[in-house]
Amino acid sequence: MTGASMSDIDSITRFNTVKSTLPQDLDGEWNTRYEANNRRPTFALPNELLHYIVEYLPRCSSWYGEFCSKSFPAYRLSQTCHRWRSVAISAPAAWRAIPYNNEYWWEECSRRAGKAPLQLVFQGPYFDKDSVDILTPFIQRAGQFTIFGDLDTVTRENFRALFTILSVACPHLTRFDLEFTDDVIPLPTYLFASNPLPQLADLRLTQCNLAQASHILRGPMLTTINVTQCTFWDNIDDMVATFSAMPALESFYSNASDLILDPTPSSTHPFRCARMKHMYWLEICGGIRQGAALLQYLMLPLTCRLLLTNEGWPDDASYMENGGWVDMRNSLKAHLADVPASLLPSSDVDVKETGDSVNIIVFCKLPWMFVDPVTAVPAGDGIDPDDGYPAVSITIEFPLDLFEHENELADIVRSIPLIAQSKSLEGSSWLNE
Repeated sequence: MTGASMSDIDSITRFNTVKSTLPQDLDGEWNTRYEANNRRPTFALPNELLHYIVEYLPRCSSWYGEFCSKSFPAYRLSQTCHRWRSVAISAPAAWRAIPYNNEYWWEECSRRAGKAPLQLVFQGPYFDKDSVDILTPFIQRAGQFTIFGDLDTVTRENFRALFTILSVACPHLTRFDLEFTDDVIPLPTYLFASNPLPQLADLRLTQCNLAQASHILRGPMLTTINVTQCTFWDNIDDMVATFSAMPALESFYSNASDLILDPTPSSTHPFRCARMKHMYWLEICGGIRQGAALLQYLMLPLTCRLLLTNEGWPDDASYMENGGWVDMRNSLKAHLADVPASLLPSSDVDVKETGDSVNIIVFCKLPWMFVDPVTAVPAGDGIDPDDGYPAVSITIEFPLDLFEHENELADIVRSIPLIAQSKSLEGSSWLNE
């Protein structure tokens, strides 16, 4: 008799894991069913299990508008035999992607998808008046709408057709991507019937101007925003109103974007007025002044990973020279005020000069049961011990050199207990002068 293979061992391990979670009275029945199915060839499995196999096929894709066995794995499976055809066609999730260059499969995939939200993912598509009539019924059912294009494929003459397609209400849309590569494109006010998207969770934009369409940022289910070279709010009040309308937001990433055109302090909103209790990531690449404004008005959990970088943004140096140090010092001090005093000496702080910038990097582990005032729950809630632990983690890149601004930097360090009391800064000559 030969020894058990690795696949046999893995199978037994999975079985024992699942079995241990079952009530005792189901133990015998589960054992009988598992062993019976484990001995069967695939064709002998019931249709219910084959249906799950189809649903676990690689995600269908229609990026280039084609319909083939590569972009639709369920299609090849549906051609195998009558039984697999019946099973594959009855799995709506396998047909959600709509191939936009094949009118027959538009209708066929839409029909087979049933009530499943459709995926409209286009790479460099061409839109015209006919596209409006064809795609409008699909966008109303869409769960995802994604365009990767440039001005060679999505020309200005086609924008009107594209935005007409997107002028209807989309109650099922959970992901929206627009990527333009050659110019910043203004989004119209009538986008999605001028209303927020009730189910939108993931928003990714490149080179878009949202000044007239900021309503798409105000979604109650929105968790992720990722923007590059975009234009956002006119002023601080607009920014605060938008964040306040996104209570579920978890991650905000901005790269080289004009987030706030006029960052003059608000006369109506106090500092730290927008409570973002689910935020775990805030990253502003390019625009330390804009990052400072967000930090002033957002109330973030201590465990929110905070990254503010300079990236040579033109206004940042003058901002720091004219009060930016004070704004950043006060904002950081308020953000870190609730770190337990007992943890201050153990924080890890690094201050280093890189090129024309000075980086302050702060890291401090938090107790698992520490209750963050912003979230009102233990800091370790929702964190798998195998993946990490709750911690304060901040990286800020100031657009000034250390030699010329030692006094200002020392003022920030001395004013914030979590940084000032860190043993890792002992011996820093510039700090002790």
